[in-house]
Amino acid sequence: MRSFWINAFFFLNLIGIAMAIPFTVAANSESFTVSGIGLLAVISIIDVILFLPAFWILGTSNKLPRRTYLPLLLGYLIPYLTVGLLPGWVDVALNVIYLAVAIYCMKQRANLTGKFLGVIPKEYIAREHRARSRFLPVLACMLTGFLLVAVVGVYRAVDFFVREGAEDVLKLKWDGIYTKTQTYAKDDQVVKVFSMLHFGDRAFYQKMFEQIPKENTLVLLEGVKDRAKFLGEGRPHDETMFGIPSQFGIFNPKVEREREYLDADIDVIDLSPEVRAYKVDDARRGSLSKIAFASKEERAKITRLNQRSKDERNAHLMAEFDKYSSSYKTVVFTWGAGHTGYIAKALQERGYTLASESEERAISFW
Repeated sequence: MRSFWINAFFFLNLIGIAMAIPFTVAANSESFTVSGIGLLAVISIIDVILFLPAFWILGTSNKLPRRTYLPLLLGYLIPYLTVGLLPGWVDVALNVIYLAVAIYCMKQRANLTGKFLGVIPKEYIAREHRARSRFLPVLACMLTGFLLVAVVGVYRAVDFFVREGAEDVLKLKWDGIYTKTQTYAKDDQVVKVFSMLHFGDRAFYQKMFEQIPKENTLVLLEGVKDRAKFLGEGRPHDETMFGIPSQFGIFNPKVEREREYLDADIDVIDLSPEVRAYKVDDARRGSLSKIAFASKEERAKITRLNQRSKDERNAHLMAEFDKYSSSYKTVVFTWGAGHTGYIAKALQERGYTLASESEERAISFW
């Protein structure tokens, strides 16, 4: 088992570094595919899982010279110290260096054992004593590095989502994701715009609900309708997904039970033919599947159709607002944060002015 673990680590480490070079080159030229990067990520994750036990096993044996494996630590230390701080070409250069180091270590092992690709027989890693204490600080540094990279990676992914997907109404802070609540006024009428997240804290959804007046108020709900069943048989929304509360499973049903509301979203049958065909295909194959295997041109088409769908839904929403809003003292938009920019502009074009604005924490990190 010890021999299998060590050799699996050496093999995957070499393969992962070799794959990283063309993918980092492609990433810098924006010609990479999501599926290819996904494969590299899987190999990297397995490599990390094997890394810590492998070096612990190596630390219990004196027969394997350090030159056959210790230089491999370089590939684990430097990337995490420079991640995101240097130009893309540095990533490529580092991976070339790491590959040269891995090949050097492999040749050293091959010269030692006489085995192809430097395979290590079990007698070279037989347990001789407890793991050397000098390996403990190295392992501790590695664990800390992986943790920091994970934290930075998640933070940057969320930050990208916040900046690119929500038109400046979402804000990423140290303790969570914050969203805006805007209040507009015209004559005696008040319009509230909630920049919703489709997944968030229960406390957030409850607080949003409590801000909706009970009397003389119309809530405009989001949710594409499908009377003709283009998308197949629908099913009720779950209250949570992977343990995270859902707007459509918690907030919307509560509004439907306790407030006057209107399903203000468009019906699939009323979408333009090209967008409708895209929605049907999206429901059949799934967005992730399409994007993962899409070419650069196909991804550009998906982006264009998503925007067209959003534009058509926004136009339908404001048409519903124009049709029904005059009968109510208060109107509340409870649409996703990505629609807020359009709604705000449309209200201002209709003579509404921004009266107040506040932030609400939609997702808590702690």
